[in-house]
Amino acid sequence: MITNAARELLQRAQQAAAVRPGVLSEDLLALINAISLATEATMTTSRLAGCWTSRSRTSASIGDRGRPF
Repeated sequence: MITNAARELLQRAQQAAAVRPGVLSEDLLALINAISLATEATMTTSRLAGCWTSRSRTSASIGDRGRPF
């Protein structure tokens, strides 16, 4: 189902000369997958960085009040 949709999309793009003729639907799906993985990795890294920043602020404020970390 996804492969067929990718194939149809690719055919239309090639007919419009937006994609070169030698590109396969498998190439398109591999590119989409790579973008998805890169986006997920970036989001995960951002979430971890945000969590660490939040914990650092909490630890710093607790330390400022004389409480143990």
